[in-house]
Amino acid sequence: MAIFILIIILLFFSFTFTVKKPVQSFGMVIMLYLIIPPSVAFPVSFLGLAFILSLPRIYFIGLLLGFFVSAWMGKIRISIVKSTSDKVLVLLILYLIISFYWGISLLYDLKIFFSEQWFLGFLGYFIASNIITSEKSLWYILKKVFISIIILSLYGFLEILSKKTITDFPVIRSFTGIDLQNSKYIHSTMGERGGFLRPSGTFWNNIIYGIALTLYYPYFLNMKKVLKNKWNNIGLIFASLGGLATISRTAWFSIIYAFGLNFKKYKYLTITVLIIFFIVFLPFLNSSFNKSGYIDKSGLSMESRLVVLTPVFNDLKFSKLLTGYGVGSYIYSITKVNDIEIQRLPSDNSLAQRVFTTGIIGVFLFFLFLFYYYRDLTKATKNDFLTSVSKATGQMILIQLTLFLVSNSLFQDPRLSFVFFSTLGAIKGTTLK
Repeated sequence: MAIFILIIILLFFSFTFTVKKPVQSFGMVIMLYLIIPPSVAFPVSFLGLAFILSLPRIYFIGLLLGFFVSAWMGKIRISIVKSTSDKVLVLLILYLIISFYWGISLLYDLKIFFSEQWFLGFLGYFIASNIITSEKSLWYILKKVFISIIILSLYGFLEILSKKTITDFPVIRSFTGIDLQNSKYIHSTMGERGGFLRPSGTFWNNIIYGIALTLYYPYFLNMKKVLKNKWNNIGLIFASLGGLATISRTAWFSIIYAFGLNFKKYKYLTITVLIIFFIVFLPFLNSSFNKSGYIDKSGLSMESRLVVLTPVFNDLKFSKLLTGYGVGSYIYSITKVNDIEIQRLPSDNSLAQRVFTTGIIGVFLFFLFLFYYYRDLTKATKNDFLTSVSKATGQMILIQLTLFLVSNSLFQDPRLSFVFFSTLGAIKGTTLK
């Protein structure tokens, strides 16, 4: 009963806050998705469907209600399709709905489709594009993201010092309704590499945590001179330190990649970063991998990622390569008896997982959406601020798509997917008026 009352209070607060101050409310929901541990959630059932109500998700439901009431009252003007990319996104959504027909589990397809990884993420994109419509409001959202990254970094440092995950802190455990010991997607123990503890912050593993910390690195680098703001500079420092502390190749690669894309601006710093990587970090990875017997014998090897991609293209029938087994098929296959003839389920490779679930058609539509999004964005830039935002956004998309092709990426994590799509929506709302 107490939990039910808390949910109602949070919904009411989110609803009223959104009606009165929609921009600030949207900044709040993005912060919650980044800094609130996933264990702060409660299992519920509705119409026979069991799902998890996390604190950010509860807040977003209230925000959603407030948004539509504001639109009904005439406070917000709704525009669903503003550009070519929006048309492609609508087409992708329709394709995913149609895929329920051939999916191996309608129940799991519905669960995953109506999560932040897909439909709720698209809703975040849609709402942000209608709420965030000025440079001032966009900067407000980016500032909230930068502050969240600083907090995320501090979580990691705290985990290393205390030798326990944020989820395992008593104050956090007291707010959970989930069986943490048997949860596959909530870290309750610290990872380790080469004798060093690896923090995971509020995410389900240290790789995704590293991606979260370095996701906005292009913004830190591109907007440094335009903003001249303390949050940008402090965010850059904490994102760097936090990303390094994850001891994740993915996070390290993202930092180096971002510097490489801005080589002209940061020539000497980029060269310094590369020298440090090849002299210090790469030998460390090589030694750690060899001692642990990891499939990759070098920090530059991608064998551990390719080994999960190959079975998808080798073992699946051509028809399933095109259409996939349904958006919920991967989660279904790792939790139920797997009757799909495949050597190994795709885990540490986003491309393999997406081909497995949505097929080549789904992957193509997804890529097409991002292509047209950036094309629409570059055509609409008007001043130094928006030019910097446009360039940073393009670099963020490029880095994440590169990770998508060869490794884990943010698109495997629902919460980070929501933040990513919401950011794209906010930027679109500001530039495409």
